[in-house]
Amino acid sequence: MFANILSDYLARRRQSVSEPAILSLKIDGKSFDTGDWSASGASLDGSGLALKAKEFVRGIVACDGVSGPFSGEVVAEGDKVGVRFREAPANVRMMMNMLRPTGA
Repeated sequence: MFANILSDYLARRRQSVSEPAILSLKIDGKSFDTGDWSASGASLDGSGLALKAKEFVRGIVACDGVSGPFSGEVVAEGDKVGVRFREAPANVRMMMNMLRPTGA
């Protein structure tokens, strides 16, 4: 039964290709959405958060209506900044693995 529900959901998601899967992060009370993410991390570019590389952060992650707490390390590569998830709820990781971010 769960497989049928999941299959129906994925079919509906594939039909709405114009609607990108958005990952929402809330860190230190500031929220932002990004279309640039993977199951192991998310981009913080343009978020306005003042974070340093290797800084440990906690917050709330949401992906397509599924949400939960996360923790991770801030990573910087050139002028790009992001979070590499150490912990995130299994249901959020599953959703992130099923959905592809824009540009991926």
